[in-house]
Amino acid sequence: MEKTISNEVYQFLQENASIIFLIINRQGVVKKSNTFTRSVLGEDPEGRRIDEFFVDFSHSLNIDELLKEPEKPKLLNVNTPSGLPQTYYFQFSEIGEDILVLGKIDIEEVETLRKQLVSANTESANLTRELQKANAELKKLNQLKNQFLGMAAHDLRKPLALIYNIAEVLESQLEGQLNDEMAYLMKNLRTYSQYSINIVTEFLDYAHLESGKFELNLERSDINDVIDECLVLANHLAGKRSVTSVKKVDEDLPKVEIDPSKIEQVINNMLSNAVEHSQENSTIEIKATLNQGRLLISATYNVYGMTQEIKQTVFQPYSHKASKKASGSDSIGLGMAIARIIVDSHKGDIWVESRLGEGTEFFISLPLEQKGE
Repeated sequence: MEKTISNEVYQFLQENASIIFLIINRQGVVKKSNTFTRSVLGEDPEGRRIDEFFVDFSHSLNIDELLKEPEKPKLLNVNTPSGLPQTYYFQFSEIGEDILVLGKIDIEEVETLRKQLVSANTESANLTRELQKANAELKKLNQLKNQFLGMAAHDLRKPLALIYNIAEVLESQLEGQLNDEMAYLMKNLRTYSQYSINIVTEFLDYAHLESGKFELNLERSDINDVIDECLVLANHLAGKRSVTSVKKVDEDLPKVEIDPSKIEQVINNMLSNAVEHSQENSTIEIKATLNQGRLLISATYNVYGMTQEIKQTVFQPYSHKASKKASGSDSIGLGMAIARIIVDSHKGDIWVESRLGEGTEFFISLPLEQKGE
């Protein structure tokens, strides 16, 4: 007796059943499909061969083989729009001259995937909690570190300043009375006490800025005046090493809303960095111009250059050992890290462009107004 499908069953399979339902011919070409099948495949399979979207990893799709033992499900994989195959149990049954194909999802695979997903989510949640705990501990340690550095630096600055002043007075009063060795030691005493004071000052500045407790005293300022103030110190340092500074500031630059003392500190760090890394009898150029509605300041020196590794660490604290200064002096590497924090607080950007043997250029880009502040 020939098998048939009643109209009621056919209508249900077409519209409501959550199973793969196909009617194919003997050549494996799809004649009919239901809504669920089209949603799984992401397209209408009618007129196409089933081997275009069904995959049997163990055998080729042979219709005669699939029709054997119709009561026994065949495990096949269906290609989905995501690109990942989905496993279904299929039964193939002859209906007149056609073949009925019914496929139900592999419940065990779905349950396995569900358990794996739950396990992964649980592990992710545990890792997130551990990360939050570690971040809290790091934040606490960082605060303690800044507090310790601030206290230590504050307590050290006064005696170091006293040592420097005593050395300066003795060197002045005993000028011409000391032999060469004593004069050399006295000069070193003054030099290294000044160096120690600079270290302490940088520690205090960095700890204060990194704490985020500092406030900007914003005012509309003429950047030309700020640069001129910076050049007083820069020219003093440059003169000792026969380095020349050149200023190129566009005319009629608008005033910019900044904390002038903080931006002066940034420019001073840029210029002193340029002076210290420049060879003798070289030139440093500082420029200021408008660029895309923002103030662009740059400091250029045309010697040495930086490796990619140094460029990546130049604004990180304590990175001074990555680059040797031409002057032979040294620091603890906080100057440009301090500059970055100040520029960030002005909603600006700071970066460096450099190639070995072709020179180095530092840039600061600042908005003309601190909107929202």
